[in-house]
Amino acid sequence: MGCLGIFGLLVVLIIAVAACGGDGGDETAGGGGGGGGQQDQQAQQDQGQRNEGQQGQGQEQQSQEQQGPELYLVGETAKVGNVEWTLTDAYYTQQLKSNFGTQKRGNFVVVDFTFTNNRDEEVTLDPELHLTLKDGTGREFGTDPDAFEFVPTRLNIFLEPVNPGISQDGRVVYEVPADAEGFTLTVDDAELMEDKSARYELGNLRPGTFNFNSASPAATATATATARQ
Repeated sequence: MGCLGIFGLLVVLIIAVAACGGDGGDETAGGGGGGGGQQDQQAQQDQGQRNEGQQGQGQEQQSQEQQGPELYLVGETAKVGNVEWTLTDAYYTQQLKSNFGTQKRGNFVVVDFTFTNNRDEEVTLDPELHLTLKDGTGREFGTDPDAFEFVPTRLNIFLEPVNPGISQDGRVVYEVPADAEGFTLTVDDAELMEDKSARYELGNLRPGTFNFNSASPAATATATATARQ
């Protein structure tokens, strides 16, 4: 074989080696691309799981918010923050009577309760702020401003300080329309900067006999039985 033949053979070998090297580079590049794709898929899957977890937490929180305050019945004690409320009586009446012989006719919801202050400082209650009566349609009722003479002094605790560790009995009277029913009473923690509350399910209160000095046991039994229906 002459010099030209040997030279030609070397050229052919160089071309062949170059071609093989190029193919290997493509495979490496392709392999790298495949690895990157798998990493992207894994990252997307992880992100999807995180999003599902956050969505589940958000739905759980929303469900808790929709449920609202915890429900109680007449006769039960609701602990709200550092205070306690016990509804001892709740009934409907069309006539209020005082110890002075005066009367008032209409449609009234009478609520007797015991309030306990477990805070480290005194608490001053306001019925418009701390006891909210609503009916089944969402109408909200304020207390009757003319009913003070039908509330004994010992039960008229509003705007009077209740010291720490003290329990006080109270009464509140609401005037309502004749078609109102499905009542609930929301009580709160008596804190200005907090928003904790509990709700008493009163239901459709049946008539009870108004007693100036104390709650009517018959009315309490009726109210509790009605609330459980």
